Amino acid sequence: MRTGLLLLLFGVLAAGCSGGGDDEGADAASATTSTSMPEQRPENPPPSGRDLAFLGRLHRWEVNLRHNSAKLEATSRGVDRGASSDAQVRRLLLKLTRCEKNLLRQVREPQATRYRAGYDLLSDGCRMLKTLSLQVIRGIDGKTRTPLRVIRRESRESRRLFVRGNSVLESSLRANRPLHVARGSLDESKIEPRFSAAVSRFVVHGPEGIEVRCWSKREWKFVRKEWSAYVDAGDLLGFVHSARPRTSIAPRICKQLARLAYRGERPNAGLPLYRASEAVAVLAHESEHIRHLGPDEATTECHGMQRMRRLARLLGTSQSYADLLARRYATDLYRFNPPKYSSADCRTEARSTFIRPATAGPS
Repeated sequence: MRTGLLLLLFGVLAAGCSGGGDDEGADAASATTSTSMPEQRPENPPPSGRDLAFLGRLHRWEVNLRHNSAKLEATSRGVDRGASSDAQVRRLLLKLTRCEKNLLRQVREPQATRYRAGYDLLSDGCRMLKTLSLQVIRGIDGKTRTPLRVIRRESRESRRLFVRGNSVLESSLRANRPLHVARGSLDESKIEPRFSAAVSRFVVHGPEGIEVRCWSKREWKFVRKEWSAYVDAGDLLGFVHSARPRTSIAPRICKQLARLAYRGERPNAGLPLYRASEAVAVLAHESEHIRHLGPDEATTECHGMQRMRRLARLLGTSQSYADLLARRYATDLYRFNPPKYSSADCRTEARSTFIRPATAGPS
């Protein structure tokens, strides 16, 4: 059998279950990122315990599907080297034929109607994946050989269904509801134009293109719980939306950023300084996630810390104060990060990097 067919099949899963990365997602992103007043619609009710449980089960199902597809890729490559057999590949393909069955059994249908459209698209993708897997199995068994052009066409369609399903499901989450644009430190859910412009210049070197969302204390707890269930994350100070150039930031971080950007506050010692430093570091971290979707949290945190001075300047601070914020974070706060967000190499580099202040301003 030809390993290329299996790798085509694997490509369906690798792209489809990642939650984005295709032209369709990019078009949706550009269409929804705006600094104008969006059309308002009634808020969805807060996610119930059943909703959160559904999203958690869905995440685990997707992790298992990615695991099986990765194992299929490794095994199919092993066939060419003589390290794996066609029988092993066949068994893994049979697992993929149970995609929809596992979705129904392990995840179950959503109770909330807002999740239904995305769920149905994932079901359609599973049915197409089953067809693809059975075609390859028949080729292994020597019964029939499906033309490569048919495999490619159906692979693209399955990929489209998985990608679209994830995109539609994510769009249904409260974190992506329409928000109005507003400046300042008022406790409200909004798109923050000054932060959005700063992050856009920081990441894409232009005045727009990335959206920063600040949330009210009341609504953030619902946004955070729903998103945490969706991606299986713990307590969050911010996160990046998978299918859009957009980041959501916790209320206390937005409040500190507003004090820097609008009130001109420049604390130079104690807890107020640490809070200001943390706020810029969180925004820099999420900005790095938008810049580079691949790296792990420790690498992203290290890059964000190294570049946070420039972001501070884009928010309106002087170079000397940006140096102070970065120095305090690198020398005093970084070491308290959980292991997932830190590394020994970055700690060593930070000690040497932040001895000398930077000289370059925003560009």
